[in-house]
Amino acid sequence: MIADPTLASRELVQKENSIVNATPGSTVQVPCRLGSITRQNSARIRRRSEDELENTKRRHSAPGCLGQKRLRRDNLKDGGIEAVTLFEVVSMGVKAMQDVIDEWIEAYKKDRDAALLDLISFFMQCSGCKGIVTAEMFQRKHNTEDLNKMIEEFDENTGLQYKKFMAFPWILTVTWPLDMASSDYPLSMPGPYWKKFKCNFCEFIVVLVRQCQYSIIYDSYLMDTVISLLTELSDSQVRAFRHTCTMAALKLLTALVSVTQNLSVSADNTERLFKVEKNKVSSERKRLRLEQLEEKTKELLNKQHEVENMMNAIFRGVFLKRYRDIIPEIRACCMEEIGVWMKLHSNMFLNDSYLKYVGWMLHDKQPEVRLKCIQGLHGVYSDKHLISKLDLFTSRFKERIISMASDKDPEVAVHTMKLLVLISQNCDDVLTTEDCKNLCLFVYSSHRPLAAAAGEFLYGKLLHVKFSVYACFLTSLQFWVQIPDQSSSVWNCDDVLTTEDCKNLCLFVYSSHRPLAAAAGEFLYGKLLSYSPQQEQDERKTAKEQNITVITSLLQFFHTSELHKHMAYLVDSLWDNAGSLLKDWESMTELLLEEPGTQDLNDSQKQSLIEMLLTSVRQATEGHPPVGRGMNKKNFAVKERKIQMDDCIRLTEHLIVALPALLEKYSVKAENVANLLQIPQYFDTDVYRNSHLEKYMDMLLKQMTDVVEQHTHPAVLEACAKTYSVLCSEEVAVHVLANISKDQLIDQWTKRLHLLLEDFFCEGEGQSASKEVNHQLLSTLKRITAFHNAHDLCHWDLYKSIFRLLSDGSQQVEPSHQVIVQALQCAFYAILWQLNRCFEGITSKEKALAQKMQLRSFFRICHQYISHSHTQVKEQAFLVVCDLLIACNCQFHSGETVDFTPFVLIPDSEMQAALLGFVQVHVFTDEDQQRKTKGSDITEDSSKLNNLHKRRTLLASYCKLVVNGIVEMNGAAEIFKQYMKYYNDFGDIIKETLSRTRQIDKIQSARTLALCLQQLFLEVKNEQGICNYSGSSSMHTLTTIRELARRFSLTFGWDQIKSRESIAMMHKDGIEFVFKGFIQNGGMPPPPNIAFLTILSEFSNRLLKPDKKTVYDYLQRYTSEQSVTLKDNGWHPLVCYRTSLLACGEADDLCSVLSCDTPGEPLPINSSRASSLKRNLSDAGDSYQKTNPHSREPSGKNSETRPKLTQNYTEPAMKQRKCLKSSPDVIREKTDGSHQQITMKTKKQWDDLNEEIDVDTVEIDTE
Repeated sequence: MIADPTLASRELVQKENSIVNATPGSTVQVPCRLGSITRQNSARIRRRSEDELENTKRRHSAPGCLGQKRLRRDNLKDGGIEAVTLFEVVSMGVKAMQDVIDEWIEAYKKDRDAALLDLISFFMQCSGCKGIVTAEMFQRKHNTEDLNKMIEEFDENTGLQYKKFMAFPWILTVTWPLDMASSDYPLSMPGPYWKKFKCNFCEFIVVLVRQCQYSIIYDSYLMDTVISLLTELSDSQVRAFRHTCTMAALKLLTALVSVTQNLSVSADNTERLFKVEKNKVSSERKRLRLEQLEEKTKELLNKQHEVENMMNAIFRGVFLKRYRDIIPEIRACCMEEIGVWMKLHSNMFLNDSYLKYVGWMLHDKQPEVRLKCIQGLHGVYSDKHLISKLDLFTSRFKERIISMASDKDPEVAVHTMKLLVLISQNCDDVLTTEDCKNLCLFVYSSHRPLAAAAGEFLYGKLLHVKFSVYACFLTSLQFWVQIPDQSSSVWNCDDVLTTEDCKNLCLFVYSSHRPLAAAAGEFLYGKLLSYSPQQEQDERKTAKEQNITVITSLLQFFHTSELHKHMAYLVDSLWDNAGSLLKDWESMTELLLEEPGTQDLNDSQKQSLIEMLLTSVRQATEGHPPVGRGMNKKNFAVKERKIQMDDCIRLTEHLIVALPALLEKYSVKAENVANLLQIPQYFDTDVYRNSHLEKYMDMLLKQMTDVVEQHTHPAVLEACAKTYSVLCSEEVAVHVLANISKDQLIDQWTKRLHLLLEDFFCEGEGQSASKEVNHQLLSTLKRITAFHNAHDLCHWDLYKSIFRLLSDGSQQVEPSHQVIVQALQCAFYAILWQLNRCFEGITSKEKALAQKMQLRSFFRICHQYISHSHTQVKEQAFLVVCDLLIACNCQFHSGETVDFTPFVLIPDSEMQAALLGFVQVHVFTDEDQQRKTKGSDITEDSSKLNNLHKRRTLLASYCKLVVNGIVEMNGAAEIFKQYMKYYNDFGDIIKETLSRTRQIDKIQSARTLALCLQQLFLEVKNEQGICNYSGSSSMHTLTTIRELARRFSLTFGWDQIKSRESIAMMHKDGIEFVFKGFIQNGGMPPPPNIAFLTILSEFSNRLLKPDKKTVYDYLQRYTSEQSVTLKDNGWHPLVCYRTSLLACGEADDLCSVLSCDTPGEPLPINSSRASSLKRNLSDAGDSYQKTNPHSREPSGKNSETRPKLTQNYTEPAMKQRKCLKSSPDVIREKTDGSHQQITMKTKKQWDDLNEEIDVDTVEIDTE
């Protein structure tokens, strides 16, 4: 048993910790002085009062006092704030934490009870405890009674929670307020301050154990008490205690692992020293020395055994209970620490008994827990010496680890892929061929870190290249591969040292002993001098052959993956690990230009290699990931930019010479030519002049001329036009040559076009001649259109000839639909270039007037072609009209000084109807029904995707007109109606259109939504024959419309202040739609559209309480004041709608549930209102008045019920809204036992209710 504390020590405890002492068995209180530290950063550190400072000075002379002098001096230097407790030391992050702990150890040696209570108080404060800790000494005679009190309960009398447990030799009672279970505590609080606190807290425990490892941790007092304390509190029901003490215990075990490692090393050294002494000559001194060493060995082994017992106690008492804790942070902490234990102390923890916990937690639902498991396995799988202990674990959990490569959390998937890289590297025959194939397909992932990790796996596994984990080692040894077996002439002995010997000897240049490193440097320098240029050339040739082999293997993988359109993704995935391979453009061009029969590359592989060449060139010059793998462009550092410039110059110097030969060899296939023509766009064109390579520019332009005359494929023509645009830029040194070549091409095509048009309009030609002319005319128009998109060709005045073809062609000999499509597109480009000249002020007034007439006439022609018989012509005319309207009207609103009024196009009602009708017919078609049937043919699937892309383009073009205010917003009602039916195909476009229209005019946007729902209701009514509300049958037919209304309601967001006017306007329009032409009469049937009120009720929960009252008053104008009975089910929608307006608080959530599914049953209406939300809306009311200065005051009875805003504005800002009185919304009365009568709230009741509302009402214009 521990002796009772002495009187002096008790006085010290009382002074140091404000402890109330008594006889043994009495209690001492350790206050937890955290206070509001977890609430406010300003209260993180507290200063001592003057009395405490005086007591501190007096305690410095007392024995057993915790020395604060050095700590106070250091802290005053840092920030002028003095740390009083250990918690404040950790909170401030004092740099001299080791000195603080040393002083605490000295205090512990003088009075361990007082120091230990300081440590206990520290753990309580780190848990965010606002209560007190009461400690009493444990006595044997009270053993049974005290053990029965180890409980955690709630004291109803005091309203406090308390936990009583044993931390031998103490019996501790922790008392804290009830609200602590739901409050924040230091380890859970966000922000950099508390993140640093967590690091300081863990560091404090590690340093404490490290400083105590040679002294007091073996006294069977300190560690027993701390372990008992942490074990008990880690099992608490309070999250703060459980989390903090679990982390402290696990960090304590980690520190003890380091201690046992040190003890093991000391024991091994002592044992070796014992063997050395034993072999010496026997003497008396030797015998004493051996006895001392033997004694020391036993002592170290005993200490190691004692520390291992402590570790086992923590593992069994804390880890085994907490690794399945309900809090994910605690589970993640357990998995993180066990990974550290396995790495540091593999002899004890790296076995199947401990590995199973990591394997089980790989299935955890929280990604942070799975991530810690994977990161822990990284440490053990990266050490080849530990692989043998992981055989059973690997075979048991391999499938789970492989499946985690596709984890829904991107970070977990990335770390899993990196783990699989280590497994495939260090574990032989673990991953099967099928596993490797599936993992390598992740190089096509849209998440770049995962794709890069998969690229490392692919580059190391399938291509048989060393992994990047050996990159540093290979960097220092890569030149040794080139050292020949023959020795240099500087050596005296030939063939004595082998290549392997030379490698090992040259590694001594990295020795820390400089003379040895200098001698090794001399050896290295001599070896390098013996390396001849011929041998270097041979080795480079060998390296190139190896790269060619690797590139061939990569092409084979690309084709076996059957994802032939993702070469850019593959190159980007391999760029970080195989950048040198992908930058070997010499090897790629050698493969492409070599004679047939040398390599086994087929046509498809050569096509893929050309695509790889283009992608690698683009990646080297731009450095950005491909589309879909990165949202923003990367900002490069100076070093990265320098590397890009060097790579650009190197590839330009090589490809300037090789590209004309590649174009000449692969000029037959359009896909190859299109890729090769894009390469000059990434050249550093200054190389042409600096290196005197102008002749290769002539060769390139000649090949481009031949290619553009040979092909009419859109991709080839587009690539050629863009390349000419880059080369013709005035910034390019050789732009004159490119301009001459381009002008010659345009002159040739213009003359050909005029001749073909004359032949086309010539009378008397036969049908066969007309087909030939159509073919030549089409190819010429394709070339001109592609170049007109990238170049200003107004100098050749092509618009007149093309406009004649569009206007006069149908009257004489109608051209083919393909010719019309190209003509429309070419004329559109001509119009745009002319408008651009006008906007830049280049054109004179006379030309501007002529261009205005051309614009109007072309617009009319396009309007005519929208009704063409062929679909492609109609689609092209529709796109041209939409783009032309956008171009003209957006320039008018751009704010430029130039007058654009003559060029503004305003579509009339006929044009708007034609555009809307086109969208309804060609976008919202029934092809989605055919899409549900899965086709086996790949071409069918690709055609469906292309068709969907085309339809999305058409819809987006029309929505741009709506958003920019070019067409009336009411036209969007037909678009919004398709939101539910075509959500998968066009949901994002429709939702964005709805959001943009709401930003432009929220009132008109709300009316458009109301019009959309009204039109859908009338369509369903006409189809189903619903004259009025007829019970559940009509309810099923309106379910889709109600769901659409619910989704529209969700788009308004949670800010009811911003959307109050829009929602009120929707209710106003809906009520007017229902009661249009209805006359109040007791014997009249309900209106024919009364079922629409069930749809309108979906927006009732978006109304504020005063707005509900206003809408209710507006509804009462159309309905009689008399009671409405439920005998006639036709009035049931009105009852439901009234109920949704009268509902408030929690009843708002039930308004959608109060449907008409059971019209004959009474409505389950609550008898009391829920309390209103506590919020201050006076500022919102003020902002509403500012944004609506022209709002009119209500007249009549409405003006009497409107609350006075002046009084609300003068109230305090933090005033809470009053809860509504408990009063029934609807009073139920039994009448003649057959049905119920519902009497609505009277006007006076609404006035009483309105007095308790502190927001203004929304006025509804009734005119």
